[in-house]
Amino acid sequence: MRDLDLPSPKRIILDSHLSLPPNLEIFTDDNKSNTYIVFDENLINSKQVKYFAEIGVQSIPIKLNSDNEIDLKKLIKKLGAEFSITSLMVEGGAKLFSNFVREKLADELHLFIAPKILGNGLHTFSELNFTQMQKAIKLQVNSFEKLGEDIYIIATRAIVSND
Repeated sequence: MRDLDLPSPKRIILDSHLSLPPNLEIFTDDNKSNTYIVFDENLINSKQVKYFAEIGVQSIPIKLNSDNEIDLKKLIKKLGAEFSITSLMVEGGAKLFSNFVREKLADELHLFIAPKILGNGLHTFSELNFTQMQKAIKLQVNSFEKLGEDIYIIATRAIVSND
């Protein structure tokens, strides 16, 4: 796969308050010109935004939502309209995953299950807070396979009829 002559994917970093150190490798490596940082539009005149422009990192200012977070729906629209980005692979934590699922912005989930038990671990979708099974988000498993000891699942949101 690495021998294919394909363009590098665009890397979109969500950092609403520009709290990430600008010397991170993702901002300084050879692929920095394919790196975009999304932040609160009120920070457009900050030193950090000017620095990113100087080193070739693209800036995407966006209005924050009522929770003081990046409005994911507005971001998706902006990425499509202004940058012709129509597909995303999201890497992140429980809050980001939960927000993409809650906002119905995730078309497909790629999940790995490892045969290990951890106590007090982080929950992948801890921000959803569903406590009743009838309110749970239902998924349709499209495929699964065993990879080493792990199970790899590809699923989409199930279409539920109101019968």
